[in-house]
Amino acid sequence: MSGMEREGRPDSRKAETVEVCVAALRLEMSPEEFIRKTNIQTDCIIADQCGRYAVEETEADGHRVTVLHTAERGVGLNRNNAWMRAKGDIILFCDDDMVYEDGYAEKVLEVFRTHPEADVVLFNILEPQKTRRQFDRAFYTKKIGFGAVRIAVRRVKAQMHGIAFPLHFGGGCAFSHGEDTLFLAACVREGLKMLVWPEAIARLTDERPSTWASGDPERRAFDDGVLDAAAGTRFPLLITVLSDLKNGRFSLSEDYRRQLKRQREGMRYFRSL
Repeated sequence: MSGMEREGRPDSRKAETVEVCVAALRLEMSPEEFIRKTNIQTDCIIADQCGRYAVEETEADGHRVTVLHTAERGVGLNRNNAWMRAKGDIILFCDDDMVYEDGYAEKVLEVFRTHPEADVVLFNILEPQKTRRQFDRAFYTKKIGFGAVRIAVRRVKAQMHGIAFPLHFGGGCAFSHGEDTLFLAACVREGLKMLVWPEAIARLTDERPSTWASGDPERRAFDDGVLDAAAGTRFPLLITVLSDLKNGRFSLSEDYRRQLKRQREGMRYFRSL
């Protein structure tokens, strides 16, 4: 039997493992320092976009650490560099501005053990100033608006369905955000079962400002439209208006109407490709 066949038929007698895939930008510390800073307590792969090519192998607290230094650009590509080389059964996606909670791996494995039907589990993430949704109950969903750092995914199941991060969305790419949304959209499209779980496995440190939320609002609206079309979002303009009404951002101004127009143009652009 070939290695691919063995990979596609995991041994149920073998204890499952968790591995962390890190997307870093110009990492300015040693791998050991980074592991301590982020409290990673499992094997991990750090994909570091830093302007040079090298591979570094080391250990930290008995866990394997691989660092992939590349001169490439784009967070989708960076996540894929780690994702395609991962070996763990359950994969988490980490950024360089977060810290894992103690015992996160056992928390993740316990959810997958008690819910073997789940292919993807979306966890809560803590942050100093609450801007992201927090959940107080578990439920299955097909909604896809969750950041990559919440995702825990059965690696073989997702990879056997050809699921990866898109190369043109996210920081450093043509379109400023959405690589995580499209990863989850692919999971939904391929029939993977997605569970939202209320427990937090990490916290954000807010060391750096968001890149996609800054800059030209019309450019963001255009990128939103491209992302909506790529993800297959139904009634995206209505969703935008209802969300803005709920959060006090709705306006009858010319600027607001122009942003909706740019969002529509982004949708048309993607559909013309």
